[in-house]
Amino acid sequence: MVYALIFAGGVGSRMGLEMPKQFIRVRNKPILVHTLSVFNSSRIIDCIVVVVLSDYIDEVRKYISEYNLSKIIKVIPGGDTAMESQFKGLDFIEKQSTCKDDVVFIHDGVRPFIDEKLLNKCLETTIHKGNAITVSPATETISILGVNHQVKKILPRQKCMIARAPQVFYLNDIYNAHIDVGAKRNNYVDSASLMMDKRTKLNTVVGPSENIKITTQYDLMLCEMWMDKYGKN
Repeated sequence: MVYALIFAGGVGSRMGLEMPKQFIRVRNKPILVHTLSVFNSSRIIDCIVVVVLSDYIDEVRKYISEYNLSKIIKVIPGGDTAMESQFKGLDFIEKQSTCKDDVVFIHDGVRPFIDEKLLNKCLETTIHKGNAITVSPATETISILGVNHQVKKILPRQKCMIARAPQVFYLNDIYNAHIDVGAKRNNYVDSASLMMDKRTKLNTVVGPSENIKITTQYDLMLCEMWMDKYGKN
C-alpha cells in the first residue's frame, strides 16, 4: 500500500490572518483541498490520512464530501508541533498496515504545486533506493552565520538544494525512527533531518521550483499567480 500523510495543523501566525493558511481559499477552493486533490487523483496513492487542527476536523470532513476526496480514510487531530502531528498520523497508519513494504508520502497541506510526475519519481526512488526527499535547486547564494550575525561561511550555490516535500519512506523505517527518539522528535525540523540523524542515506528527487510552502502573504500572492498561470481549479 502507498499512503499519503498530509499534515495541516499549523495556525498560520506568519500569514497574519485569523484563519489558518491551509483553509484560505484560492480560486474558490481551500489551499488544503488543492493539495489533497493531487494525491486523491494520483494513480499511485491508495489511501490518505490528514492531520489537522482539532477545531477544523469537521471542516475537513465536509471537504471529503464536497470535493469527492474519496481516498481519505481518516482525519486526525494534530499535536502541538509539526513533528508530533506527523507521528500521530504515522501511528494511525502503522496500525492499519499489513505489509512491511508499505510506503508513506509525508507532505505539507500548504504545498499544492506538486503533480503526478513528481509523485511517481518519488515512489520509484523509494522503491529502488529506500527513500526520497524532494528538493529544488538553490537560486541564490546561501551564507552561514557565525557570532554577532557575521558571515561565517558562504556555500557554493551549485551544491545547495532547498529541502521540500513530499518526503517518502518505507513506513517501518520512518515509524521506527520516531519510536526510537520518542519526545525528542520535536528537536527535528522534518522527517529528513530525523532520518539523517539515524545515519540513513537520503536520496533526492528534484521537484518544481514553485513547490513552495505557503507561509507568508508573499507566498500567497505567488500561489494565486501560479494557479492563474496553470489554470489550476
